[in-house]
Amino acid sequence: MYSDYQKKSAEATEPWGVLPAYVYTDKEYLNVPEKGGAYNATRDAFRDQVLQGMPMGDGYYLRAFPVWFARRGNYGVLLSQAKALSAASRMRADSAGLDLAEKQAQWIVGRNPFVQSTMIGEGYDWAQQYSVSSGDFVGMLPVGMQSRGLSDLPYWPSQNMYVYKEVWVHPAARWIWLMEDLEPNAAPNRALSVTTSKAPSGEVTIRVASDGNRRFDLRSENLTATRVDGRTWKGRIVNPNQPWFAVAVDTSNPARRGEAF
Repeated sequence: MYSDYQKKSAEATEPWGVLPAYVYTDKEYLNVPEKGGAYNATRDAFRDQVLQGMPMGDGYYLRAFPVWFARRGNYGVLLSQAKALSAASRMRADSAGLDLAEKQAQWIVGRNPFVQSTMIGEGYDWAQQYSVSSGDFVGMLPVGMQSRGLSDLPYWPSQNMYVYKEVWVHPAARWIWLMEDLEPNAAPNRALSVTTSKAPSGEVTIRVASDGNRRFDLRSENLTATRVDGRTWKGRIVNPNQPWFAVAVDTSNPARRGEAF
């Protein structure tokens, strides 16, 4: 469910397909502690940033970037989301999800509105970063892309300063973590073909399309399923107001799975 949410929400940032940061409500600012000084973290400023997001109705807003103040830069958020998406997509044998996870890495190394890589030594037009003691070295990443002022638009100015161009450990660590799923030898197993049908009575039939005498197990949520034979089940939805889903698993090779929902 999370990976499907990510694929749908990324449509809001096309043509880049960057994973949006959060869904906010127009009342959250009422519970935000205020900070003065350089932070300028007032409740009004928090609310104004939320309202720059994409309205979703009922007071909800989708923001590509987090609501933030003095400390800006989103690679910690973005690469964590990309890793969650890639892990789920490998498990689901979902090539579209893996492609979207890779787009997040592409954004960082140049597939962005500035056509500039933000990783030193990779891609084109990368610039010096805020690394006080060690200098520049290949592969280092900054805290991340920021937005300008109250807006929800990407901003990557030329000046070299904290915090967004400051070199931290976690973006590079999350990058390596993501690459674990995007390596060619990490390709997911071939998915099983699963079909479903629903009778007027509400009974759901789930069947795995497979040759041979293989046997399959079914693991389900919000669905009580009874086995008919080695590849067919019939079940009923427990709560019709909530989504249901099921995963058929090849007992001889548990990495082969197929979904129904």
